[in-house]
Amino acid sequence: PVACPAAQPPRRGPLEIVFLSGEPQTPGHAYRVVHHVATARELGHRVHVDEAKRAGQAAHDHPAADVVIIWRAEWCPALEAAIRAWRQAGARVLFDVADYMFDPALARVEVIDGIRSLEVGEDAAARIYERVQRTLLAADAGCTTTEPLAAGMRALGRTAFVIANGFGAKTYRASRLAAIARRTQE
Repeated sequence: PVACPAAQPPRRGPLEIVFLSGEPQTPGHAYRVVHHVATARELGHRVHVDEAKRAGQAAHDHPAADVVIIWRAEWCPALEAAIRAWRQAGARVLFDVADYMFDPALARVEVIDGIRSLEVGEDAAARIYERVQRTLLAADAGCTTTEPLAAGMRALGRTAFVIANGFGAKTYRASRLAAIARRTQE
C-alpha cells in the first residue's frame, strides 16, 4: 500500500459528534439519527443531537465537534454559519439522506410519489431538493442507505459511502430471539 501524505494519524480517544436532524418528527430520524447516536455512545463517543433549524445554537453549544452529521436538512443561513464555524474549528461535516431528494430534476410526481401524497407540488418540492442538494454540496462527504444513492452523490462531486440504517438494542434482541426460535424449529 502507498501512504497518502495528507493522511492524518488515527485519532485516539472518544470523538465529539454532533447530529443535526432536519426532520426529527419523521420515522427516518430513528433509523438515521437515534440508533446511530446510541451506537456511537456505546462506543464511548460524546454525542449531541439537535434539530437542524437550531444549527447556530448547536455550533455555539458544541464548538469543538470533531464530526458533524447533518441528516436530511435544507440549506439555510443558520446552517451555513454553523458549518463555517465548525469547519474553522477543524470539524468534518457529513451529509446524510436516505432518499434521492438531492436532485431537483427528480422532483416530479411520476418519479417521486411522495410529492403527490404530501400535496406539496412539484415546484415546491424542487425548491426543497435544491436546498437539500446545497447542504450536500457544503459537506465534506455524503452518506446514505444504498449504493445508487451514493452514486448520485458522487455524480455531484461528493465523496459518498453507504451506512446501513441503524437499529436499537431492542430490535437486535428481538431479531436474535427470532433467529434462535427459527433454528430450533428446523
